Amino acid sequence: MSETVVSPPFVEITLPVEGMTCASCVARIERNLGKQKGVLETRVNLATAEASVRFDPRFIVRDQMIQTIEKTGFVVPDTQMSPPPISAFFEDETGDYRPRFWFAFVFTLPVFIISMAHGALDFLNVNVFLLVMTTPVVFWSGWPFFRGAWRVGRHGGSDMNTLVAVGVSAAYFFSVYSMLQPMALHGVGNHHTQVYFEAAAVIITLLLLGRWMEAKGKRKTGDAIRGLMDLAPPVSLVLKREGVVEVPANQLQAGDVVLLKPGSRIPADGMVVEGEAVVDESSLTGEPIPVDKSIGQTLRAGTMLSNGALKMVATQVGEMTTLQQIIRLTREAQGRKAPIQRLADRIAAFFVPAVMLIAAVTFVIWYLIGPEPSLNTALLVAISVLIISCPCALGLATPTAVMAGTGWAAKNGILFRGGDVLEKLHEAKTLVIDKTGTLTLGKPTVTSVIASEKFSIERVLSLLASAEQLSEHPLAKAIQTTAEKRGLALTLPTAFTNEAGGGIEATVNGERITAGRADWLKAKGITFPSTLPHTPLAQSRIDVAINGVWAGVVLLNDPIRPESPHVIQKLKEAGVHVVVASGDAPEVVAEVARKLNVETFYGATSPIDKARIVSEWQQKTGVVAMIGDGINDAPALATADVGIVVQSGTDVAIEAAGVTLLNPDLHTLVTAFTISVETMKVIRQNLFFAFVYNMIGIPLAAGVFYPIFGLLLNPMIGSAAMALSSVSVLSNSLRLAKLKKQTITTNHSIHEIANRN
Repeated sequence: MSETVVSPPFVEITLPVEGMTCASCVARIERNLGKQKGVLETRVNLATAEASVRFDPRFIVRDQMIQTIEKTGFVVPDTQMSPPPISAFFEDETGDYRPRFWFAFVFTLPVFIISMAHGALDFLNVNVFLLVMTTPVVFWSGWPFFRGAWRVGRHGGSDMNTLVAVGVSAAYFFSVYSMLQPMALHGVGNHHTQVYFEAAAVIITLLLLGRWMEAKGKRKTGDAIRGLMDLAPPVSLVLKREGVVEVPANQLQAGDVVLLKPGSRIPADGMVVEGEAVVDESSLTGEPIPVDKSIGQTLRAGTMLSNGALKMVATQVGEMTTLQQIIRLTREAQGRKAPIQRLADRIAAFFVPAVMLIAAVTFVIWYLIGPEPSLNTALLVAISVLIISCPCALGLATPTAVMAGTGWAAKNGILFRGGDVLEKLHEAKTLVIDKTGTLTLGKPTVTSVIASEKFSIERVLSLLASAEQLSEHPLAKAIQTTAEKRGLALTLPTAFTNEAGGGIEATVNGERITAGRADWLKAKGITFPSTLPHTPLAQSRIDVAINGVWAGVVLLNDPIRPESPHVIQKLKEAGVHVVVASGDAPEVVAEVARKLNVETFYGATSPIDKARIVSEWQQKTGVVAMIGDGINDAPALATADVGIVVQSGTDVAIEAAGVTLLNPDLHTLVTAFTISVETMKVIRQNLFFAFVYNMIGIPLAAGVFYPIFGLLLNPMIGSAAMALSSVSVLSNSLRLAKLKKQTITTNHSIHEIANRN
């Protein structure tokens, strides 16, 4: 169980829930929790077997919510422990169904053969033999269905277990009564009475097979997260006074010096303090090219040392590492429903009671007007309706696809904040892109420093670099690096202000430094000379004033990423309108847009301007996505329908974003669109399968087609179809993890991009 303070006084907790089997279970828990005073939102995920609740602690506490879930007929295993691994529930479920299925199979096989022989294998007391063989199948192998039905039924509810329990019980007890009282039903002796033991046994066996395969399928949809969990090594080699000591992962502490050998997994986030090596970060970012690491560079937990040896000091351990945050965010994402699931939720809320009503009506009609023996026919038809109507597939359609999609994304270095974001991204008609650090490498270099006649180049550069020491902007880092390379002494400013999208003002050694965009300096009252030095296109410039006098300009170049033209082209081909918005000078933005063949661009934009641009395009084209990497982009990211932030983004930007790209390579952006499109395609297919299955299966089982085509569904066929429906939905969801090509699909076109991996 996890707990997060969303925003005072609201709190969100996640509770593990045992016993859910279908969409009806989800609907009942959400409905009952939603009725509690203080509960603001409830999201129950059948695939992960968890309930996420956002509530006001002034009105309700955790124990009351647990009691509500248990009164609904389900179990919250251990409320004092951390949430179990995502696979834990499915592992146990698989292990429970496997022996029950094989036991049922062994006992059911002779029952099925004898019954299907239609008298060819008849012998004395054959019905007694069938009873003896069927009874343990129904009451031991089928116990999970009866247990589930009892849990829900004693609280006045019903779910798919209810349907199975009622259907199987009807077949079994009717057969027993028919065998013991043959004259009452058939008017013939025991040896020729009509029994349906094979139906009860085969239904249980096939349903168990379906549950087993379903549990295995659900487990596989969590493989990506499980793979991330396995990246953290169980022990670390830590340097102590007594030498190198093996320390378990949960005992590693910040400040420990860890020895890393070739091939070893990095146990914590940290910094290299000795040695040089090559690190494979593909497990977190999806980037296949290893990265060189040396003293002072950062390392992340879960990545692997490919070559060389290092000593690192751990700075973030345990739940604080990047790896654990990725796992947490992905699990949270899997708990947030896609809006498309609302339809399934509404139907599931009344599905089981409606099916039981249909079965009862069907029984009465067939008993009154059906062919003889009408009681037997009515019984079989009603059982078929109950068995084939399970809404399992309906409940699994969306969450399993979201699990597979977000897990696939996490393995490629893409974090979606939820199924709602996953659904929204594929609807984006316009993508607003920040320039610096997104379309460009974000590693600018100073190309020239020009000073006015009143100041020297060294003075302009040293004062500007001193002032920029308190700035996080990439251009500020480039200026400091240039000053340091020239051996200039830097002094920390005594005063510093930063106006996002404009520039900085600082006091260094008693001198007032004003630096930034030319129009911003003019607005500050700085007078510019009549003739300014020429600025090459596509180069950023920072004008500098010292004590209110224009002192010079610094020119910087930030190269366009090599993949940017290809990615922009693919997005445009997919029907996405691309817009560039940057705080850089208009002529610089125009030159970058020209090189990338982007028709719509905005320069000299402030953070508020970017948010306004996003709003304008929302009115023009509908859903808008925005991608950026800095604090300047936070308002626009929050305004966009889907905010996308790249790895180098600040915490503020990440909090405002719906998607985080851990790899700055823009191809990852294409992959994010691809995953969104493919996941939504699978969700729609799953819902189609689930709805069509029930829309055709229920009338067929009820005998609607019998008067015309003479079709009646055997309950055994119904149980096989029911089991296969869930398995087919799961198999379809698992296709997401097996796609070999990245595909961008829109309503207008389909384009494939060769898989770079």
